[in-house]
Order: sequence, then structure tokens, then C-alpha cells
Amino acid sequence: MHKIVLAGLGKRALAAIADLALAILIGMGVFALSQAIFDNTSYSSSLKSSLSTHYSESGLYYVDGDGNVRQYDGFENYTDYQNIVLKYYTEYMVSGAPAEYRHPEYTTYWYNVMILGQDDVKSLYSAEELSKRDEPSKNTGKAYFEYQGTNYDELAMPIKGFYIDGDVSKGLTSDAKMRLLSFYYDANNVSVYYNAGSHLVGQKFIVDLTDQYNAITKTYPLLISIALIYPLWYMVLPMILGDGVTIGKKITGLCLCNSYGFKIKRPQLILRSIPMAIFMLIVFFFFGNVYGVMAVSGMMLVSYLMSIFTPDHKALHDYMAMTMVLDAKESVFFKDAEEQEKAESAFEEIMKRADEMRASVDLTEGDPTIERPGQKNLKKDTNYDK
Repeated sequence: MHKIVLAGLGKRALAAIADLALAILIGMGVFALSQAIFDNTSYSSSLKSSLSTHYSESGLYYVDGDGNVRQYDGFENYTDYQNIVLKYYTEYMVSGAPAEYRHPEYTTYWYNVMILGQDDVKSLYSAEELSKRDEPSKNTGKAYFEYQGTNYDELAMPIKGFYIDGDVSKGLTSDAKMRLLSFYYDANNVSVYYNAGSHLVGQKFIVDLTDQYNAITKTYPLLISIALIYPLWYMVLPMILGDGVTIGKKITGLCLCNSYGFKIKRPQLILRSIPMAIFMLIVFFFFGNVYGVMAVSGMMLVSYLMSIFTPDHKALHDYMAMTMVLDAKESVFFKDAEEQEKAESAFEEIMKRADEMRASVDLTEGDPTIERPGQKNLKKDTNYDK
């Protein structure tokens, strides 16, 4: 009577995908609500305001009417971007940034060498420092700009070949204008303006504020979603539906039992769900969203591979909780050994009574071909010959 049929791997995968999709869908709602709440706190507003101030004061960005930070992307003359970038390095990073993050060495000469790719004629920088110059500064800059004679502390100018007939007074050629604009700003490729933005974003005072703001608006809402939805979906709901059944398992006709083939108990559901929830909270809190997703995905992959290659097809959480996934329609199991014994005894009693009833019934009664005491066989005595 007791019958244990392990769930097929296909059904298990389908149930897992259905549960994950539904849990994520509900979790997104919780995340959005939590994010809206956190984003409207005074602390969050203060962080956002500080970031906007730093971005706008750097000169690389501007704040639009809605309070969003925007980059400059509509200039057609390279000098507009040159002025923005030059001011950022030689003014903001020298005297405008927070005091402990200022770089007084960012002079016009530094700009010529590091941004416009000119030779270090003063020998102020090591070969290693020069090799770390970004593109297009490293290789293209020297082909586009040159020192004004020996005035190394003045801003380098476009090479003479960029001017009409080589005459500075005649202005730049159309091709030169396009190439210089692309050097400073290119929406599709790395440019000097893009590198300046990356430089600002990499400053510790920006990184610290960004991390704090992301924690408030992304990490904390995510942690709340995990802390609420995961136990609710994988622990509370199975307790309500019984036999460890989730929505995905309900759809695919699966359930849980313990390693002895009996019904699972609540502590097992806790062991089956809470450790994974704790693991997710830890990795997302300490390693961020990207590495958190990678770590959780890796854990899920390992768990599924274990369900394929281990005896009884147990996943990692099955080993922790001592459970098995069954085909609910094909399996028959009980609360414990005592309940199983009672059920089997009752079944045996029923079958015994059925056998006795069958034995007491004369199955030959009414059959004219069988002769009984005091009765002739009708078939044999019947005379069909008249």
C-alpha cells in the first residue's frame, strides 16, 4: 500500500521555473514599493542632492528641470567640449573638488601630456604613467595636436595640417572639425569627454555617495523583497497547502516527503528554505546586485545538477532538510510509521472480509449446467427429441 514514486526531472525543473517566475513577479512588486518608500526619505534626498551638486560643479554635466543629471551631447564644435574637459581637470579637480581629493598637479602641461598625448618634454612622468594614458589620448592625441613652439605650459593646438592651406588664420577644414569633435566627443566610441566622466565617477567621494544611494534605493529594497517573499513562497505557503507543495508543485503534481517516505514536518520546510534565503541576503548585501545574481545562479545550477546525478535525485536543499520530491499522483505515503501500520492493518482487514464474503457466496447458484442434491441436471435431462 505504501508507495513512493520520485518526481521526474522534467516536472521538477518545470515546477522550479514556475515557482521562481511567480516569486520574482511578486518580489518585483515588493521591491518597487520598498524602493518608492526609501527613495522619498530625507536621507535618500540628501544623497541624491549631494551627487547632483558634485556632478554639476564638475562642469561635465548639468541638471535638467526634473533634477536629473545629464551629459552635454548637442555641441557641434570641438572647442565646446574642450573647454568643459579642460575646466574639469585643471580647475575643478585642482580647487573645486572636496579638499582631500584635489590634484594640484593637474596643470595645463599635465593636460597636454595626459589628455592631448604630447611628449613629456619636462620628464615629469614615468614611462609607466605615460603608458596608462587612455585612448584616444595615448595614440591619437599626438596626431591631432602639437605644442605652440616651446610654450609647453600653454594649451596645445590642432596640428597645422588641420587648417585650410596650413594657415591658422583660414580656420580648420571640415574634415579636421569632424575628427577633432570625434576626439573629444563620440556617442559611439570612447572619447576624451567620456574618459573625463569615467574619471569623475571613479573618484572616491563620488563612489562613496553612489554606494550609499544605491544601498538605499536598490540593495535595501532587494533585501526586503528576499526576506519577505522567499520564506513566504517556499516555507509559509507549503505549510498552508501541505506536503511541501508550492504553486509550481501544485501545477505539476509534485509534493515532498521525508527521507523515510513519510510526510514532512514544519522544521524540515524551515531547513529547506531559510538557509537559501540567508545565503541570498548575505551575498547581495556584501557583494552587490551583479555578483549576488551570479552567486545565486551558480548555487541554483549546482543544486539542479545534484538533483540529476545524486541518489534519489536530491537537490542541495533536500539534503539539508532530509526531503525527497515525489509524484503526488502516483505516491501513497503516511504521516509516520504508526499511521502507516494502522492503515495497512485496516486495509488487510478489509481485504480479509472481502475474501470471506466471496467464499460465502455460492457462485454456482442459478447455473443450470450444475447438478445439485435432489435436482437433476436440466441440460442433461432435457429431451430435445420429440
